[in-house]
Amino acid sequence: MRVKLVLGEARFKTVPVDYHHQLSSAIYRLFYNADREFAAWLHSKGYGDKRRFKLFNFSQLFARPGGYRVDLEHRKVTFTSDRVWFYISTPVDEIAMALAEALTRSQNITLRLGRNVFALERATAFATPMFEDGVASLKCVSPVVLTRVNINEDGSYLPPAYIRPWDEDVEDYLKQNLINKYAAYTGKDLSRKISVELDRTYVEKKKERCITSRYIKNEKIVGFKVPVKLFGPPEFLRFVYEVGLGVKNSLGFGMVERVGCFL
Repeated sequence: MRVKLVLGEARFKTVPVDYHHQLSSAIYRLFYNADREFAAWLHSKGYGDKRRFKLFNFSQLFARPGGYRVDLEHRKVTFTSDRVWFYISTPVDEIAMALAEALTRSQNITLRLGRNVFALERATAFATPMFEDGVASLKCVSPVVLTRVNINEDGSYLPPAYIRPWDEDVEDYLKQNLINKYAAYTGKDLSRKISVELDRTYVEKKKERCITSRYIKNEKIVGFKVPVKLFGPPEFLRFVYEVGLGVKNSLGFGMVERVGCFL
């Protein structure tokens, strides 16, 4: 399920450029309003045994053309339009039900980002594409983040290394991440039934312009936005469309849309 949330009372409100952690917190508060116990479990644990996944993602805030001003010196965004909107997406029925209950429980729902309070004007649900031909050509709405373990010479762990789209093993990491998330939710191993193709021509053309970074609690997160083609069973492709690519999906990374379609 994918839901568009339109927020009003946005004009002249200012948020940090790196507001995504605040938006993630606002989404969790929605879940708490619907089912406190489930929201606490999702936040602290999530799905899977060895590897844990939250299995939802969300987009950045959108506004009409010219509807915001970015101050990079002070790393702030000021909205000049009355409304902004964003999308939440999940393949998990329990999360979708918690979100639906939170959005219908009251007629006066607000979302808080830092000191700013936005009023929810409306929420619209969208059907998930079927991908019946077993192919999904996807573009990145938000950056895809992949990491590899980084070990010092003495065997101690260093901060994870962020994978770039021109790395030879980027498709292997992307595929394994999707396999792990799907197995965490369904218990099925599709490692021999799926394949991933990154658009290498796009990477070669754009080079460093593929890369984008955000800060989450003073940690620099490095991701990339590159078209991806996936091959696999339709139910797997629908899962990927709803859950997103890469890691840190519940912090606003890895949302995708079909090539040629617009949010």
